[in-house]
Amino acid sequence: MSERVVPFEGDVRWEPNAPDAQLNSTDAGRSVLSIAAHPDDDDQRRVVLTWTACSSTEFGAPNDEARHLHRLYERGLAEVLWIGLVLDSSRIDEFARMASQPPTTHYVIPLKECVVEVLATSLKISREGPQTPAQ
Repeated sequence: MSERVVPFEGDVRWEPNAPDAQLNSTDAGRSVLSIAAHPDDDDQRRVVLTWTACSSTEFGAPNDEARHLHRLYERGLAEVLWIGLVLDSSRIDEFARMASQPPTTHYVIPLKECVVEVLATSLKISREGPQTPAQ
């Protein structure tokens, strides 16, 4: 099979313009992405994506205007609004050659100003902050 992106099956949305998305990673292999809730969401607490056993975390170009230049765009990223899973990921294959415990999943998250890619074993989605009603 060839590398391709499919939408992650989950009930999660966030502010599509994500002006203040924050990504933090630790040496212990944990990465956390915190994003403002979608304006239509009844729960306005921040959406928090937490990955464990991360082998790689990238937060960078391209932004939404240049996303068509991303290497995965024509392989399904164009159809992903929130979280994508990269099937048959060449990046996981690269890490498998270098590590005794290779990552199991390649996640891709398109945001307004960047694309986040994470190679990790698991993903947990939660909320943080005080609950406030949607405006």
